[in-house]
Amino acid sequence: MNYAKHAEDARRAGVQVPDTQVWFNKQVSCINGPFDPVHMPRVSDKLDYEAELGVAIGRRCRHVSAKDARSVIAGYMVCNDISVRDWQKRSATMTLGKSFNTTGPTGPWLVTGSIHTLTMSPHPPVTPVTPVPPCCTCTRATRPTAGPRSSPRSTPSSWSASTPRPTR
Repeated sequence: MNYAKHAEDARRAGVQVPDTQVWFNKQVSCINGPFDPVHMPRVSDKLDYEAELGVAIGRRCRHVSAKDARSVIAGYMVCNDISVRDWQKRSATMTLGKSFNTTGPTGPWLVTGSIHTLTMSPHPPVTPVTPVPPCCTCTRATRPTAGPRSSPRSTPSSWSASTPRPTR
């Protein structure tokens, strides 16, 4: 729950929101192209999706400070974060439900940091929109939640090296 609105919605639904940021990964095997089909898994019909900002890591890195984070970023892209919700709840890390084949469409463009300076600000909130059937809305404000979210010990680079890899 990276955003205040997301945490607020979860609290209203009776979900206990953790004090620290929840990190999860999507396995490389789930990545597919922006126009490729997303396959409904045989083991579930509980798909959900959200537009997300993807960050492509450009070089192997570990223990990267917030101050130096942009130096390892190759660029940014639009991602459709598709989750298999019932499988996501089977694991404390959510990885199972985030990593089914074809549940990670990205692109079609990678915008490098040298072209744009990306700033996400709560005023006004940025609301990514996922193309959805007319009966649904999938927008989220991107104001970060309060709490101990910026400690170097709470970032993925403190417990795992990031290594760029080709996806195809």
